[in-house]
Amino acid sequence: MRFTVYRNRDTAHPRTKHRRILVSETERLSYVGNNFDSGVPKCNSLCRYFVGVLDKDSGQMEVYNAEIFNMQPLLSAWRREGTLHSPSKALHDVTN
Repeated sequence: MRFTVYRNRDTAHPRTKHRRILVSETERLSYVGNNFDSGVPKCNSLCRYFVGVLDKDSGQMEVYNAEIFNMQPLLSAWRREGTLHSPSKALHDVTN
């Protein structure tokens, strides 16, 4: 599964510069999510999330900072109506 991240172009604005849209497309279904919508839990600045990746050969784990994204499947009706034939292309057009 491949993921594409789109960043807000207005990097000077303190409220919107960290906004991201995440898109994942497979042969059967597409998912779209973001880190700023009402569905994303709000937490204070003391809250941080991490992802650990274990190397089975060495037994070592690498830990990475992570963000929460509220991913939702893209409804097939939207695709049939032509609203979004390709979520990645449509979002690229909006963010650029």
